[in-house]
Amino acid sequence: MIFGSGEILDESEFRLPIHDRLLEHGLGLFETLRTWNGSPVLLSRHLARMIRSARALDLPLDESKLPDRAAVAALVAANGEAGDVRLRITLSGGSTSDGKRSAVVWMRSTRLDANLPAAAIKPIKLLLAEPTISWCDPLARHKTINYWLRKWIFDQAIAAGYDDALIASHDGRVWESSRANLFLVFGETLVTPGIDGPIVPGVMRAVVVERARAIGMNVIESDITLDRIERADEVFLTNSVRGPIPVGRTPARTLSAPGPRTVELTQNVLAFLNSGAENR
Repeated sequence: MIFGSGEILDESEFRLPIHDRLLEHGLGLFETLRTWNGSPVLLSRHLARMIRSARALDLPLDESKLPDRAAVAALVAANGEAGDVRLRITLSGGSTSDGKRSAVVWMRSTRLDANLPAAAIKPIKLLLAEPTISWCDPLARHKTINYWLRKWIFDQAIAAGYDDALIASHDGRVWESSRANLFLVFGETLVTPGIDGPIVPGVMRAVVVERARAIGMNVIESDITLDRIERADEVFLTNSVRGPIPVGRTPARTLSAPGPRTVELTQNVLAFLNSGAENR
């Protein structure tokens, strides 16, 4: 079962117009999130990001078609899923064949790996991909359906025996991984690339920044180079499904991970998410 057109549908009942620009040109947006302790805690943040991107990219989003918490609960119940779930909300590019530029919104759910987020504590290995991103790329700051390059980078990393790859621009600045935002720890200071750069402004990234400041860490948005990564005390990524993800192997060295600040911050973030405080 899926959520579409404002109701719960069998997947066989779902329809996407053949002239939709998602099919013709790969236009559209998506959000991937999860429930925490049964609640879609960060749903409003994900929807706000989709709305901002739709406006910036001139996609015809009817906000009344977006799912709310009740829609999530209805979908989970219809699918009979126990425990936490992964949710994906998709906005198509819209069809111009009827002159109305109507777009389609739908949401599907899948059972979440029972080991998450505990599995995120296992340190990962990072490769550095060839320079592939440009500062002026207008799509780099949005969660677009056009995900082929990022998937290719991720698949190359997996094939080489790594867990993910860092994405850099030709000037040597490193921005994020193929599917997560990047953080470095220097003592009590947390460093991450600014959202004015060619990165997806991650929802979990924002939560981590907020919680880091709440526990007294200094947070700086700054350019990151490979040399700076190799000098960091700790390195971790953030992802909306897995939360903070410790890095045990950078392109040039092995770290003892997760480090103490990563552990402290992870525990604080997970406690915040599982408390449902965002819903109050």
